[in-house]
Amino acid sequence: MGNHSDMRAFFDALASSWDENVDPLRVQDILVTAGIRSGHAVLDVGSGTGVLLPFLVEAVGPEGRVFALDISTATHFADKQAATKEISRVLVPGGCMVTAHPQSREELNEMHRHMSGPVSGDFLPDDDTMMMLVESAGLTNVRIYNGPSGYKLLAVKPA
Repeated sequence: MGNHSDMRAFFDALASSWDENVDPLRVQDILVTAGIRSGHAVLDVGSGTGVLLPFLVEAVGPEGRVFALDISTATHFADKQAATKEISRVLVPGGCMVTAHPQSREELNEMHRHMSGPVSGDFLPDDDTMMMLVESAGLTNVRIYNGPSGYKLLAVKPA
């Protein structure tokens, strides 16, 4: 995987066409699976162009809050364990971490396998590795969905 400036340049180059790949039905599926609803606070890590923000704002309603974070380098983590521990640290008790991709793990990894540049070696780990990452960060109730409609991992910080 490349350095931070390579990663930022890679995602900055994709930004102008990124929104064309968003399927509103898959976004709704992610929101339903994650249980995001009125009054929730959501942190969208790797928010990119902000294409998901209108969906999130609608889901949390006027009583909720949505925070977006992206400097391109934030969308892929060199140290997945450290990133998962930090996400767990900032979650409120009872809060849910959601990792979602519009492709299955196999499709995403295959796409990265054939790309050049900083994401060429950035793969979504297998279920056992993901379970280890989130559980060692203190998260529980881990659920992983992987299939034609995409990839979703949900984990909860104990109350």
